[in-house]
Amino acid sequence: MKVTIRKHSQPDALILDLDGDFDLYSSNEFKKQIEELINQGNHNLLFNMEKVKYLDSTGIGVLIRIMLLLKPKEGKIRLFNVNEAPMKVLELTLLVQMLGVTDSEETALASITI
Repeated sequence: MKVTIRKHSQPDALILDLDGDFDLYSSNEFKKQIEELINQGNHNLLFNMEKVKYLDSTGIGVLIRIMLLLKPKEGKIRLFNVNEAPMKVLELTLLVQMLGVTDSEETALASITI
């Protein structure tokens, strides 16, 4: 299943409402879309994961790649509204803190201005 992205901007970040599964089949196209957004100057990306029900190792790899692309640009990635199954994967891989997982859009926005 393809990951669809709905975008809306805040003063300090681009909010991406995601819908779909982060897996082998969708990750490459998703990565290309996000790289394009980064190249357009969007360096603080907040991912609303409310409609993402599945995350595998390929999806994890894409999230880490995005984080590494943003780091030299002094950008940040944040995930919020993460469902139970993807959260378990993030916890098992010890990526909750590294990827800035928060419980809400407001908390995610506040965390990028620190």
